[in-house]
Amino acid sequence: MLASAMMLLFTGGLLPAHAQPTVNGLFYGDGDDAKYALWNTSYYTSKLYVQYHAPTTTLYVALVVDRSVNDNVFGSDDFAAYSGDYMQSADWGQGPGQQRGANTLTDSEFASFSFACAENSPREWQWQQGYACLDGTGPDWKADETCGASGVLLNGFPPGYDSVTSFAVNINTYNAQSPKLWDRDAFGTTTADWRSPYSFTDPATVPPSNPNTVVGLEGYPPGTDPDPQLRYNSTYLYEWPMVYEWSMDVGPTGANCANQALFLVTGASHHSPMKAGVEGEFDDECGEENDCFPPDSPNPLSDFGDLPHDGVDFFYTTTTAQGGPRHPILANAPYLGSAVEVEADGTPSADASGDGPEEDGLVGLSPTDEWTPTSTQTITVEVTNASDGAVLEAWFDWSSDGDFDDPGEYFTWPINESGTNDAGTHEYELEIEVGAAFTSPTNDLAVRLRIYSSADAAPGGTLTNGTYSGGSLGNGNYNGVAGDGEVEDYITSGPGTLPVTLNAFDSTPGAGGMATVRWQTASETANVGFEILGLVRGDWRPLSEFVPSADMNSALPKEYEIEILLPEGVQTLELVDYDTHGRPERFGPFLLGASYGEFQEPQRIDWQQPR
Repeated sequence: MLASAMMLLFTGGLLPAHAQPTVNGLFYGDGDDAKYALWNTSYYTSKLYVQYHAPTTTLYVALVVDRSVNDNVFGSDDFAAYSGDYMQSADWGQGPGQQRGANTLTDSEFASFSFACAENSPREWQWQQGYACLDGTGPDWKADETCGASGVLLNGFPPGYDSVTSFAVNINTYNAQSPKLWDRDAFGTTTADWRSPYSFTDPATVPPSNPNTVVGLEGYPPGTDPDPQLRYNSTYLYEWPMVYEWSMDVGPTGANCANQALFLVTGASHHSPMKAGVEGEFDDECGEENDCFPPDSPNPLSDFGDLPHDGVDFFYTTTTAQGGPRHPILANAPYLGSAVEVEADGTPSADASGDGPEEDGLVGLSPTDEWTPTSTQTITVEVTNASDGAVLEAWFDWSSDGDFDDPGEYFTWPINESGTNDAGTHEYELEIEVGAAFTSPTNDLAVRLRIYSSADAAPGGTLTNGTYSGGSLGNGNYNGVAGDGEVEDYITSGPGTLPVTLNAFDSTPGAGGMATVRWQTASETANVGFEILGLVRGDWRPLSEFVPSADMNSALPKEYEIEILLPEGVQTLELVDYDTHGRPERFGPFLLGASYGEFQEPQRIDWQQPR
């Protein structure tokens, strides 16, 4: 039951989804934009995203090309007859190559990538991924090592390599449609004559007459839009941005990176041509017709914290610039809970939810009404991949003064002293003494946990060619770079106060973009009501009206059900409750269509408040 693992209400990671990206060429069309972490931005503002799935030792990468450079808009290369207004509506010019057909995308476009197990490691791979091709074995378009534009620059393609692009999935989806959702072949059946989805004013004309346009179709907003990024069109099942997506295995049966930090060194994309508005702007940095990433010193893929730090009220140190905690990701290192995720930097946030759904290591505490100063209590921590010598450090800000520098706020325990390596996930009950400064159980309590494979991997050591050594345990380790492991940050609503204990949550997509959302509380204390949030284009936004509590103070299960309208592309939800002081507490994230926990016999309250 979920309630048993939520004796304190923590924000920043309850019921994490830990969803894996799907390597299918869709970044927005399948919700992968909510599953990846932004890793780097190119000179032309294209984005390189990464994620690591620890249970399967799989590294995922997506390069999303900026609309100012290139996109999946194509028309007949016969400018005079068909393509002028259509291509220009997507900011393509009138010069040579600008009125391009789909054949331009398949003949010459590719991306270059490199990955290494560690800086200067012999286990390094460099290769090119062609944008799309037919390999002669069947009707499906591909974007893998069989494409002519693909190629090996160093050591072959990486182990367990799986790759695809948005063009390939767009065309394969179109070919499978019956009936067709738009007429790709209105101007001819060769790739040089294909037309991507379009809007026209005179459908009776064959081919459709000008003016033709792509702007305004779902997923292709005008450049003046406040959020003009290209996305997915659910009408035509079409991903507008160019997306190169791939994955590889970094574990023992793959790249075998073992105890070395993972380095995604760089990526780049080649465009022949780029759109006229930017072509040549960064030729000195990237070379002609290339979009590359700044040559920063390579950093290992890492996990960061998300406690608040503003230098006025909060001093928990979170970002790299603040000297905050950072853990390079290793394929065989221990981590808290069921997953560890890649982040580009620390993300300070008031409720410690800035880095999304990874905090799931702290799964329980002793009964909250027993939390008094100097009392001995129990916390339950879930750890995966802990081998002999693993160690956990923890900090509790008992005084609520915005730091971990006061006496009695630091704890450490050995983990898994069995003398054996254990790749499984296990729970450990650990004792703590509540600090003497802990006088108000209604105050928010900041908690930071850090786990390492050994004391030698704690902060204070050095990382050389991917191998770390020389660390040591200590109170000051709430910040600084470690050698492996994970950091998890939490904010509680205060021991002794349980605004909401949740039994279950589920959601069911319906017709017309609607969804039914249900949840059940085990108990409610001083709870005013609820709100449903959705992850919309990277931001959490309200999707429901305020849902009043059925009983502000209840020890009995209460069930709620509402209908909400889903914005385009929403795949992830959160539940927020508000106490009588107006403080929000967040549960989730929850994947749309998934069920969490177990519903008990409820006292049913049905709130039909669509928004």
